[in-house]
Amino acid sequence: MHLVIPGSRYSLAYKIPVTIIVPDFETFHYYVDANSGAILKIRPTHIDVTADVYGYGNRNIDTKWRGGFIQKYELDAEDDTHNIHTKKYTTPFQTWDNMPDTRSSASNWGSTYLTETSTHFHVTNTWDYFRNVFGRTGQNNAGREIHVMTQWNNANAYFESGNNYNNLVFGKKNAWDWGMEPSIVAHEFTHGVTHHTAGLIYQYETGAINESFSDIFGIVIQATTLDADLTDWILGNFIPYAPTRSLKDPNSMGIHFDASGNQQTGQPDTYNGTYWYTGSLDNGGVHINSGVQNKWFHVLAHGDDGYNDLSNYYHVNGIGMTKAAKIAYYALTSVLLPSSQYSDSRQATVSAAKILYGECSVEHQATIDAWYAVGIGSVNNCSFTASLNEIAPEDVSAFPNPANTVVTFDLPAIADGPIRIMDISGNLVKELKSDLLFFQTDISGFANGIYFVNFNFKSNQVVKRIIVQK
Repeated sequence: MHLVIPGSRYSLAYKIPVTIIVPDFETFHYYVDANSGAILKIRPTHIDVTADVYGYGNRNIDTKWRGGFIQKYELDAEDDTHNIHTKKYTTPFQTWDNMPDTRSSASNWGSTYLTETSTHFHVTNTWDYFRNVFGRTGQNNAGREIHVMTQWNNANAYFESGNNYNNLVFGKKNAWDWGMEPSIVAHEFTHGVTHHTAGLIYQYETGAINESFSDIFGIVIQATTLDADLTDWILGNFIPYAPTRSLKDPNSMGIHFDASGNQQTGQPDTYNGTYWYTGSLDNGGVHINSGVQNKWFHVLAHGDDGYNDLSNYYHVNGIGMTKAAKIAYYALTSVLLPSSQYSDSRQATVSAAKILYGECSVEHQATIDAWYAVGIGSVNNCSFTASLNEIAPEDVSAFPNPANTVVTFDLPAIADGPIRIMDISGNLVKELKSDLLFFQTDISGFANGIYFVNFNFKSNQVVKRIIVQK
């Protein structure tokens, strides 16, 4: 029998001999003989089970083991930087604490809780994308807990910030749950990233930009983490009845309002062009005018040519989804402000492309020209195309050098992929990632000696020598 002591983090298991179960920072339970102090068994509290994810088969699901009287796995991810708790919304106006936990004693849940396991998987997968690609830990970059609610009795989904956690709520229509749609889950998660960074006000142009960033990363995350970089550029078409929008052809999907205020199909793909909305419905057209930046991202990533609604011809060679996403992320998290308009989003992404890839680089020029394609700004006026292959070791600053505890790097462009620090024998000593031009790293654990720091700028590798001297 297990007994939880009130006010204590310990539970007692009365056996022969008496055993104490000691939680170790919510990572392991140590079963200790209370008489001899010997460790009888160690059980992790966070164990992956397998369960079905709609459309993606049987997958590993991050769960938490609940011992004591419960003895079941629970959809509560708290390891590997995760802080995600998923429950089913069962009763109108139900509070979080009153919602039942999703639990099972089986190590393979199959499709028993398909909606909950699918939603939990997609939230965890989105968390992993922002962590693995941008080094971001959760929506607020500090691992703030996310409460995920499934099967809300409403055909909608939304993000909501509270005092101690963030909510992701997914409704349903005709028994189809929005949480089973990966791009919608990533869309709502990204609203949390926006809330904790640019804080874009949710109305009119500012709100449309907010919506667009969520659409962009909804598409990117589904394509790059689940679908082998393939996409049809449509948000929300993975399950029936979900609202759909097209980044490739905004005019063909989504919504707008006609002169009588009636909802019609189609979003604008050009600023002040066809379907552009200036009224007050939909918070000033946040789900309508978002089509302009959505189209910008598609043109930037994929490339396109033709005439926009202003009769301006454009031709843009795409730079790929990965680079386009880096530009969008940097602009959202480092440049944009709560009241930013479309002109500000243009400037922010153009600045981000310049910082990440260099002035008049292919990426910088394409970012400018993609905005021209959607009716904002003019074509680029670069008289040359810069190349990061010209970066030399002397262009990378490392100081102090020699150093003893911390070394600071000042880069001419954002490094691609991991930065590797090797010792003089060629052994990997440390690996780090940074999307900053100016950053520090801890070397207090390094032994005295010479080290080589390897940076990749596109296909160009630059090696910087540093000396550790204590």
